[in-house]
Amino acid sequence: MSVRSNLVPDMSESDLQTLSADYLGRFLPDDATAWHTPNGGSRNKIEAAKLKRQGVTAGVADWLILYRGRLYCIELKTRKGRLSPVQKSWSETILNAGSAAYEVCRSLEEIQDCLMRWQIPMKARLI
Repeated sequence: MSVRSNLVPDMSESDLQTLSADYLGRFLPDDATAWHTPNGGSRNKIEAAKLKRQGVTAGVADWLILYRGRLYCIELKTRKGRLSPVQKSWSETILNAGSAAYEVCRSLEEIQDCLMRWQIPMKARLI
């Protein structure tokens, strides 16, 4: 990737989600799996209630990465974005489980740095 996301001053969370999907899809190692659970978005009350009954859990991180028996969670936020109370609660639950990691990232570079700290090898690095 040649465009550094930290040079885009007003990147939306949606734009960061799209860029991170491309980045993780192309550069995670073959023995890692990553997925996004779309909990947000506009829904009417009936659809929201139906999804909740089906097991949708509020606060789940934007990215869940399973690599070599461990779960890694990345919550995406804009530069000014903050965790909601339910996101904070979910992150605490995950961290207290003892076999998962959780980080808030605001750019592709922060995602890459996080993966490096977690020692998840990437097929390529950002320029």
